[in-house]
Amino acid sequence: MQLTVRRRTHEDINEFLTWTYDGIYSFYDNNSQIEKMDGLKESVHLERAFSVVDDI
Repeated sequence: MQLTVRRRTHEDINEFLTWTYDGIYSFYDNNSQIEKMDGLKESVHLERAFSVVDDI
């Protein structure tokens, strides 16, 4: 597995918003709260927002 750290992209945000969790962990679903979704979308413009990706 090769991991890479890069600046966050709009594609990363779109993927983050699809993440869901089962049971009591559904609280962490990224699509469950407007404020959370807005924060993720705005984070793409932050200089200190990064994503770690698996280069397959």
